[in-house]
Amino acid sequence: MNNQDCLVSVVITTYKRPLFILQRAIESVLKQTHTNLEIFVVDDQPEDRQRIRQIQETIHAYKDPRLSYIGLKEHGGACKARNVGIQHANGDFIAFLDDDDCWLPQKIEKQLEGFINEDIGMVYSPYINIADQSSEKVFIPCQKSGDLTQDLLWFNCIGGCSMTLIRSKILKICGVFDESLLSCQDYDLWMRIAQCSSIQFVPFVGIKKFDRRDSITNNIHATNQGFNIFIQKYQHLYQQFPNIYNYRLNLQGYRMIRMKSFKNAWLYYKRALHVKFFSRYNILWPFRGYYHLLKITIKKHLYSANA
Repeated sequence: MNNQDCLVSVVITTYKRPLFILQRAIESVLKQTHTNLEIFVVDDQPEDRQRIRQIQETIHAYKDPRLSYIGLKEHGGACKARNVGIQHANGDFIAFLDDDDCWLPQKIEKQLEGFINEDIGMVYSPYINIADQSSEKVFIPCQKSGDLTQDLLWFNCIGGCSMTLIRSKILKICGVFDESLLSCQDYDLWMRIAQCSSIQFVPFVGIKKFDRRDSITNNIHATNQGFNIFIQKYQHLYQQFPNIYNYRLNLQGYRMIRMKSFKNAWLYYKRALHVKFFSRYNILWPFRGYYHLLKITIKKHLYSANA
């Protein structure tokens, strides 16, 4: 069967998102040029009966038989919601869309073209990052195809769930989202997919990602919990590449500095020194972190002086 004829399952997970934002996500899927879709809106807010009714009425109003509502019986988090969507999926391919992101009309069509052979388990694409109403920037991932295992050890060079399209049978081989992780859930799945299949880069910008302040990546506890479990899971790989391991620990320390969690930053820095004492990253990342804070401090003082 030609990939363009295949059924694609789309899982939209939602939790406490304003209805108009969820509608934006749903409508971006309904407008896809690839029309052979089944679309599941998985609601992770079972305690709000009024919101459940509003979402169900919204879905019903579209009058599109491809669109279905799934309500979780108890709050389980985004990965639980995605895994429930996977359980309901019948498609040859599966795509995930966060409720505050949206797709451009050719997203699925173009990504399906990336599955040029059966060895490819997932494709990924660049996206437009929108920080506020006046700031849009195209983010281009690592642009590599094939075995991305070593590339992913450096950092999540693929991006989030909304940027990918996955061959469904690959999830039966490498597993689904790890619900024990508070962060790095997508990163962890990408790493497992990379170890059991090829990954293909498709140079088509088809996703709009909207930054938000309540993101998991802004939660210190969640960020550290997910990172440390990820490192432990793939310790056998990191030990083969001490330079990458050192870089990864320094990068996490840099993120902690940016989040003003200096104690955690120091702990990661010490671990990085233990992995590889003589490394340029031991100087580069702490410098970049504190330089970032210095710039913010200077800007605040200048703003206060001019106010």
